[in-house]
Amino acid sequence: MYCLNCIETGEPKKYGETTHGEDRYGAGNQKRYSTDEIEEMGVIYTPLDKGTKIDMHRKQTEMIKPYEQENGRKPELNKTYQ
Repeated sequence: MYCLNCIETGEPKKYGETTHGEDRYGAGNQKRYSTDEIEEMGVIYTPLDKGTKIDMHRKQTEMIKPYEQENGRKPELNKTYQ
């Protein structure tokens, strides 16, 4: 599981899960987003947790729901969750 945080404000822009993270490719070498994509979005990729796909999906939802309740919207790059 990871978070994309705005470089300028630190605000979460996305909570996500990936099977192409640092555990698979080594520290600092995730493959979910290219360096150009990260730079273009103006975010910092921060690994948060690891576990099964089901557990990480559940945790992603647990992070998005309170954010949405507090801010009236999901993080900018999170389109949906279940």
